[in-house]
Amino acid sequence: MNYRMKTPGGQHVVMFAGWKNGKPQFIGSNNVNADGSQRITISSMNYPIMSIHQYRG
Repeated sequence: MNYRMKTPGGQHVVMFAGWKNGKPQFIGSNNVNADGSQRITISSMNYPIMSIHQYRG
């Protein structure tokens, strides 16, 4: 599932990765490296969820 979250900088889309210690974990590309590339992270986020998108193929 993809989640769209409201962040201080606007909006951010992440994928749900599962649960860790009772907290949801999300996969996101949310850090810009000095060379302009993106760093993929897995972490818990505390932003409000605006919408959830689920693909069923």
